[in-house]
Amino acid sequence: MLADGDVLATALLSLVLFVLLGPQFVNLGAPGLAIAQVTSFALPALAISRMRTGHFAAVGLVAFPGLTLIGTVLIATTLWIWLVHWIAPIGMHWASAEQNAALEATFALPSRPLWQSLLFFAVVPAVCEELLHRGLILPALSKRIGPVFGVLAGAVLFGLSHFNLARLLPTAVLGLAAGSLRLRTGSLWPAMVLHALYNSSLLVASQVGWFPPASFALPAALGTLAGALLVWQTNPVRV
Repeated sequence: MLADGDVLATALLSLVLFVLLGPQFVNLGAPGLAIAQVTSFALPALAISRMRTGHFAAVGLVAFPGLTLIGTVLIATTLWIWLVHWIAPIGMHWASAEQNAALEATFALPSRPLWQSLLFFAVVPAVCEELLHRGLILPALSKRIGPVFGVLAGAVLFGLSHFNLARLLPTAVLGLAAGSLRLRTGSLWPAMVLHALYNSSLLVASQVGWFPPASFALPAALGTLAGALLVWQTNPVRV
């Protein structure tokens, strides 16, 4: 595990880099945002892990049981459904009209090929944000305040990091699920898969113009629970 000082310094470096580089790449659109995320979030986390330990296990890039992937996919493909119906409306009441419009614009991507949307808005953010939040920050939080409060604090921080009240609660719940996977499995890969599939599901639903009706929410929540139970049963306690 990385020292607290290394984690804090790297997290601050990531913030500074993103603030400085984000505006420089904004004119490039989605590819520019991806470059800023890789440069600001992924590379510093990977670099400090390699420098201090000689490998990437310190940020969770280790193997995990195969059945965990099945549970993770089940969680990812059901979580977004009940969040859309039960949690997202709360945040939209909190948010300003401008923030709600920005949220809708994020998924209104009919002019962009689907593979580009998935790459720039699902895969790249999943890899980069997970390396920073669950690979670097979460282990340090859980060491300091315990795994339960560490996951909760990390989820709130993850939600706040998106700077949009409309996204705060759904993103925090996603962070809660990803953090739980990270600590239970000891690996960052399931959290990355969860994050990428969650974003992909929202993007595909938006692109095809169909969202599951409210009657799907309860079965989806049961699917999420089933996936979580499968993950818990196939992994030893790592926390």
